[in-house]
Amino acid sequence: MLRAIQKVSRGTRPLAAISRSGASQHGPRNPTLSTLRTASKSGASRSSGGHYSTRKYATKAPGQSSNVPEDPKDVAWLNYLETVSRAPWLPLTPRNQEDILKRSYFLVFHMFLYLTRPMSKDPEEDKAAVRNFLLLFTTAPVSADSEIGRSRYAIAIITKQMTQDLASIPQSSPLRVQNSRAFALAGDLESLCDTYLDELERNKPPRTGDIVENGKWNDFWPKAQGVILDLGQTLKKAGYGITDEMMDEAAKKRKENEPAERKK
Repeated sequence: MLRAIQKVSRGTRPLAAISRSGASQHGPRNPTLSTLRTASKSGASRSSGGHYSTRKYATKAPGQSSNVPEDPKDVAWLNYLETVSRAPWLPLTPRNQEDILKRSYFLVFHMFLYLTRPMSKDPEEDKAAVRNFLLLFTTAPVSADSEIGRSRYAIAIITKQMTQDLASIPQSSPLRVQNSRAFALAGDLESLCDTYLDELERNKPPRTGDIVENGKWNDFWPKAQGVILDLGQTLKKAGYGITDEMMDEAAKKRKENEPAERKK
């Protein structure tokens, strides 16, 4: 599966990040997994003066005073993420229990498809740009209607629904025995959602870019990120991973939103 995903291109790095096996057959190993896990601790994305470097992102709502305009490519990726978080099917938990596990992987895939989207034609610049964005996504003070604020809200909505889906599977279900690791992670995520996302609702945007209750986004996301990644990896290993249809859709979105330099 990973080989097929990597053929789709770097637009599907979330899966390369979740599972690194076989990467040597398709070029250098993608560093996204370690980047995701260490972004909040790394100082590599800051200049010596303490300012964020590499690539800048709007942290205020459109129309508010800001010297950092929104990049059209970033807006396109954000719109795609929000399409998932606003989809009419999202609140409808599948009736089939295995479909819940498959959809959970699908949702993890799309969250990290956005977070590790291609940002530069140069591999090293791209690596630094992803690291910089992940650090900003985790720690930056932002407006709720800014690019980062909106993406935090979308990912929080998706995370909460995915957790509710998994919790709906009865304790007596054989799937819980067969996938004990996945459900242990789901339990950890449920505790985080109960603490930080209890009052979060679809179609009711938060007032601040921190999104969560009982703290700030940088209290919630460093704890949730690793759990979500591990959940995706566990589901993939259990056979609930990406389908050909998902790969085709990812390839299509990557082609539409890739940096302009790649098209020259």
